[in-house]
Amino acid sequence: MKKAMKRFIALASALVMVFASTVTVSAAQFTPEQIAAYLQALQAQQAAAAATTQVPATPAIPNGILVIGDSITALSLPYVAGALPGATIDARSGRPFQDTMGSLPDDGLRVLSGYAAAGTLPKKVVIALGSNNNGVLGLAPINMDVMAQVYNICGPNRTVYLVTNYALGGNSDIATNNAVMNLAARTYSNFKILNWAGKAASHPEWIDSLPYDPVTNPNGSDPNLPIYVHPTAQGSVAFAGTLAGAK
Repeated sequence: MKKAMKRFIALASALVMVFASTVTVSAAQFTPEQIAAYLQALQAQQAAAAATTQVPATPAIPNGILVIGDSITALSLPYVAGALPGATIDARSGRPFQDTMGSLPDDGLRVLSGYAAAGTLPKKVVIALGSNNNGVLGLAPINMDVMAQVYNICGPNRTVYLVTNYALGGNSDIATNNAVMNLAARTYSNFKILNWAGKAASHPEWIDSLPYDPVTNPNGSDPNLPIYVHPTAQGSVAFAGTLAGAK
């Protein structure tokens, strides 16, 4: 048996030299059985090599919390930072969830994609957007296609917290936003709701209905826009407390 194995190894080595070189060798030097045996051994070797090939590891998801927000988050920034220590807070006044007009460079979806592309999108993502998708500014309300894009960016292994919107006196597009967020939370198991709307609805004193003034009322709303979403100082504390649910 050992002699046969040695002969086979010698034969296989010879065949490797034949197949790997440019020397012309007559196939008559080897029997069909010998060639078949070699090819079978070669296939087994290739299969074994493929089985041990290391699949590149999926990059680890960074720990931490990212908050993407609009003016409500920006006005509440010190309180949000206190409620979520160490969180990255990316907030800009006027930022919509998605730009349906094509004129804004950093809507929520673009910002979210940017963090994902940079490899810095953490395990917890808080999205406090939608108040500017209210129809008043010409931006359409969010829909399930937007939620699907969020899921595709974040994947199933991150927790996504959606902060519901609230407008004093009501707004039909804001109501649509909240309905879509709640549907998304039922559709995607890693989507959660932080219900700012539910909390603010019974506290009108949390929403500033006075006109904006840089000195006397920096949290005020634009007098040219018939919608009130900005928090008072007391409302900012409560808003931050809502976001603390992502800890």
